[in-house]
Formats: sequence, C-alpha cells, structure tokens
Amino acid sequence: MISVVIVTKYERWDDLDNCLSALAKQKFQDFEIIIVVPKNVNPQIQDLSPTKWITHVISQGGVGISNARNCGVKAAKGEVIAFTDDDAEPHRDWLEKIKQHFDQQPELDYLGGEFTLEPKNIWQRWILKRYHLSPTAIEAGLCHGNNMAYKRAVFDTFQFDENLLFGADESEFQTRLKAAGLLGTTFQDLLIRHQHRNSFLSFSKMRWGYGQGHSYLYEVKYRQALFHWNDLLNVAFFISFLYAALLTLRGVVWFWLFPTFFFVVTASHEKQSDATMTVWLIDVYVSMLWTLSKMYHSLKYHLKRWGWIR
Repeated sequence: MISVVIVTKYERWDDLDNCLSALAKQKFQDFEIIIVVPKNVNPQIQDLSPTKWITHVISQGGVGISNARNCGVKAAKGEVIAFTDDDAEPHRDWLEKIKQHFDQQPELDYLGGEFTLEPKNIWQRWILKRYHLSPTAIEAGLCHGNNMAYKRAVFDTFQFDENLLFGADESEFQTRLKAAGLLGTTFQDLLIRHQHRNSFLSFSKMRWGYGQGHSYLYEVKYRQALFHWNDLLNVAFFISFLYAALLTLRGVVWFWLFPTFFFVVTASHEKQSDATMTVWLIDVYVSMLWTLSKMYHSLKYHLKRWGWIR
C-alpha cells in the first residue's frame, strides 16, 4: 500500500478538493490519504469530494511544513509514503508509476518526479521556466516537495528538520539522505499538474517564505556564508533607493543615479541567456526579494541567539 500525505492550509479547500478528485481517479487503487491541517484548524472535510481513501485527517502538533510532514508520516501505514501539495493534481498514473519505479529499481530509497503547468500569468510563466529540476539537481538526488515518495524504512532513521518552517525543507532532507548513502533519483514520467501561485501577492509571499528556510539552513545549521555577490548588489540598490527617496523630499533628485546604477548592474548580473525579457525582469525582482528575506530572517536568528527576542 502507498500512503499519500497532503499538507494543506485552511484557505485552500478548493485546491485540496481538486487534488483529492485527481487521486480518486488513480489507476493504482491500493493507497490511503492522510491530510494534515494547521494546528487549531477544524476543516470541513464533509465539503470535500467524497473518497474512500481518506483514512486520516490530523492536526499537526507544531508549526511549519516539516512538522506537518512528520505528523503525516506517523499516521501513515503504507510501505511507501508519497507527498504532494494541496494545490497539485497528480496525473492518473502517478501512484502506478511510483510503484513501478520502486519495483524496477529496488535499490532506490526514494524518488521524485516533475510537474506540468499551463501558465495563466507572468508569475506562472516564470515558475514554468525556472522550477524544473536541473540535471545537476537530479544528479544530486533532489526531488520536488510536491512530487516525492520514500520507502517507509527511511523514516525509521530520518525525519524532516522541523526548524525549517518553509523553504529548503525537502532539499535539506534529501541531502542528508544522500550523505548517509541512501539512493534517490527523479523520473520525468512521474508527473503532477501544479497550478502554483497565481497572483503577484501569493508569488511574493512564497519567495519571501523561502528565505526563512535558507537562512536557517546556511546561517544556523551549516554555518556557511549566507550572502554572496548578488546580495551585496541588492543591498546597495535598496540602501541607495531609500536615500534617493529621502533626498528627493529635500529636492536632491540627482541621487537617483545611484539606485539606477546598482539596478542596472544587478540586472546585468542576473540576466540569463535562456530568458525572455519578462522572465529576466522577474529574475531581478526575485533576487532582490530573496536578499531582503534572507536579511530579515538572518537578523531574527541573531537576535534570538543574543536573547533579545524569543
């Protein structure tokens, strides 16, 4: 049997309903569904599409996606535990392919797949361009968090790091597995349809949230450099932009030359040959938002370490 763990948010019941409908159409029928909802949320499961495979709806014991996944694993009974998102719709042969790949390559401890997306706006076009796994990531044994499956034995020794509330959680977990000698890979025929963020606000919130995970990962856990050359460019842009805005109130408009200069340098640094103008501009926006998020979360970690905040 395969256990499918879905971590959901209380505001995404419609997405979850679509996900459950897609799972109800699976060719492979020997599975169960565990839905993990945020703490202190009472979901109206009776409003969802009825399916005999929902065996557990549980409230997570803590906060963050890693904690939710660990709660789902504890409730799962399958020999294989698969994960997908509430805003994803697995293809009809998703579970069948998971079983097939594990049967054909029994040496694998975990595996993952890719996603399909019909972009409806510029943010989704950027995701379609940038989110597919690179050959380097596949070689490193990395899988998307919305399309991955593990043999149950993996969780006898390992669990998701609950200090990672959002962002880098699955890649950190898979990096630990590989370092311990476990085997994993990605299959291009293992597909889900992932609509992903469909507005500027939700897209920005997602990218901002990723800063928490990466700040913890590099600043606290790995003790590695968190900031790099492009981050320095972004900081220079933000500082000069604030100064220019303040000086404009005093009639000093020539100072806008400095943020303009740093923006041009940042944009040139971020430009990639495979990008359209739209994708390239979003690359620049994401880079700047990414830097701000890392600075914010890094400062919080330092303040907590010094005992200034809880």
